[in-house]
Amino acid sequence: MLTHEQTKAAYELLDQADAAFDSGDAILGSQKLWEAFADTMDAIAEVRGLRPCRDDDDFRRLLHELAAPERDYYSLIPGFYLARRFRKAAENDGPEDYEVEFFRPEVPSIIKEFAAMA
Repeated sequence: MLTHEQTKAAYELLDQADAAFDSGDAILGSQKLWEAFADTMDAIAEVRGLRPCRDDDDFRRLLHELAAPERDYYSLIPGFYLARRFRKAAENDGPEDYEVEFFRPEVPSIIKEFAAMA
């Protein structure tokens, strides 16, 4: 499990995402959600002696590494794709209202779950 110091930046980014969404800036909020997820994954990679995640293939490799014998690799993929929705939304016109309403609250849980696997 990652320490508080290793996840501090991710939780600060989550706070920034909340502030951005609350002020109506869904694009910045989406960007900060993605950055929080990516920061957590980089911290996990560092703890495991792996290179930082720079693209989707790196994220998939790390998820495969996280998949313990009792955990199916494919069960981890939805969390990555959910977080990635916000990266793509930040690159475009922002997320849809339903994404903010239903998916945004899930990202902190995904981050916490992945951090626990480190």
